[in-house]
Order: sequence, then C-alpha cells, then structure tokens
Amino acid sequence: MKPIIGIPCHTEKSPQGAYPPRFSMGQSYVRVIEEGGGIPLLIPSMEEDNLYQVFRRIDGLFLAGGSDVDPIHYQETPHAKLGEIDVLRDHIELCLTQWALRDKLPVLAVCRGIQVVNVAAGGSLYQDILAQVPDANEHQLYQKHPRNYLAHTVRLAEDSKLADFLCTTEIPVNSLHHQAIRRVAAGFRVVATSPDGIIEGIESENGNFALGVQWHPEALVHDDYRWRAPFIQFVKAAS
Repeated sequence: MKPIIGIPCHTEKSPQGAYPPRFSMGQSYVRVIEEGGGIPLLIPSMEEDNLYQVFRRIDGLFLAGGSDVDPIHYQETPHAKLGEIDVLRDHIELCLTQWALRDKLPVLAVCRGIQVVNVAAGGSLYQDILAQVPDANEHQLYQKHPRNYLAHTVRLAEDSKLADFLCTTEIPVNSLHHQAIRRVAAGFRVVATSPDGIIEGIESENGNFALGVQWHPEALVHDDYRWRAPFIQFVKAAS
C-alpha cells in the first residue's frame, strides 16, 4: 500500500466576490508527492474533531508554501510589513503539525511550511526579513523571477538528513519568502543557512523525520534530479 500524505489547503478568495471562498492547493505540491510514491490527500478546514479523524488516517504530513503565519501564534503583535494571513489554514496546519510531532508522524515542510513547524513547536519568526534583520539580502523574489530561479546557495550541516539526501553540503536554491525563522523551536536544529545568515532548514533532533526548508524544492525537481530525493525519502519514511 502506498502511504497517504496529507496536504492542508489554503483559503482562496475572489477579489471581486465573484465566487464563494474555496479550499485549494497548487498542483506542483500534489504532483511532487505523487511522483515520490505517495498518495496526496488534500485537507480542507473542518471541525477539529473531524480533522483529528482525518489525521489518524494519514501516514505523513506535507506543509506547502503560502501566506504569512499570524504572529498571535508566537505571542507577537503584527508588524507593519506583515503580509496576508489565512486564519483557517493556520488553525488546521498548527493542529496537524502538533499532532504529527507528538505522534512522530513524518513531516516535510517547504517555505511557509517550515515556519508553521517552527511555530507549532514553540519557535518564532521574523515577520519581515528586510525590516527586522540588519544587512540581510532580499529573499522575496516572487514575481521578479521564475519560481525555479536560483537566487543564492545554502550551506548544509554535514551530518544532516538533508545533506545526506542531496549528497552535498552546498547547493543553490530559489527564494520566494519575506519571513524566516527567528527563534528555533526546542527539539529542532538548524541544518541550512543562506550566505546572510538566514535560517533556511531545520530538522528534528530526535531522529524522527521532521524536516523543513525555506525554499521551494517542488519547483526545482525537473531541473535537478537531486531535489526528488527529499520527497522520495519522506514518502519512504511514511510507508
């Protein structure tokens, strides 16, 4: 049996109110899980009791990119540069992530996803890198370049799962974010950093498969075969 990988949806709203709000998810996230050997299952917002029943039926949790995490979840007030938030998505992703970490269910997270994992485990975020990190480079290249544009390199910890999967300790990545991890949550360690010191990857310290990266590897899998490895290994861990 192939493992079922849960992918929480985001809330899509029509700017002119032409249609009711929708639960949706980008196709690239779905396809990369399927190509890795898993069965993707999109999870919309729902009552928490029902959400837990869904959680008990999945074998792994994949957290995709998207809007900003509401800073109320790490006890901060909104910064002037805070972007759009998705209250419904925050709720279901934080619940699912906390349950997954508690039950040692494999978790793979990209972009917003790494931030959700960190917040769910008790860490905090920079609400806007350029406004809050002195001498930081611009990391939000969305709409300025294609999604697979390689913006900078990241250094990987030699003893990390990520370095093992990719067979390297330095690799170029894309960059589509304006937020990043500030205080790393207990139980996680930094395994990837950008040249300006921004945290770009974290892994669980207890040996379980809980891995988050700040870039978008799903947009790179067709350019560099190495990016298939984290998804394949994630699905394998969920099997």
